[in-house]
Amino acid sequence: MLTKIPKQNPIILSDQELRIIEEARVALGLETTEEALETLIRMRVRELMMKLAGREIVKTQRYL
Repeated sequence: MLTKIPKQNPIILSDQELRIIEEARVALGLETTEEALETLIRMRVRELMMKLAGREIVKTQRYL
């Protein structure tokens, strides 16, 4: 299930953060800054979930 970021709560970005997101947008071939931000957030969340899942697997294997 995909959920869109609500447009009601604007995100305040510094010039440096905006520049980095724009670079990512171009590199990923996306049209808007919002798409780039959503994609980067999604990628980061997946990365953290995989890291946490790996910890759980290691923790479970220790007790087997």
